[in-house]
Amino acid sequence: MDLDLSLAWLPFEREALTRATAFDFEGIMLPVAAVEDLIVLKAVAWRLGDRSDIERLLIRHGRNVDLERIRRALGQLLNMLEEPERMAEFDRLVAAVSATYWQPN
Repeated sequence: MDLDLSLAWLPFEREALTRATAFDFEGIMLPVAAVEDLIVLKAVAWRLGDRSDIERLLIRHGRNVDLERIRRALGQLLNMLEEPERMAEFDRLVAAVSATYWQPN
């Protein structure tokens, strides 16, 4: 099993740690990011595998995902990276998942 570790030096990362839940991994309790925080981290990396993971997370968690929280945090990080145009790409991915997998209420 691959594990990604964060040293939590950004305010977003520190906040994500406070929102994490404990997971028992072979007797070791590890903090696991909330789905929204994981989506933000993957949207910052934005590799092909990350985009696929985001899609699967959105499909699995559906309308329970707090998209406004994700957009707020992602927008701040993308501005820091001077890549605000990526938000439009993220929104297209969300729209595609929404149109395909999320049924109207």
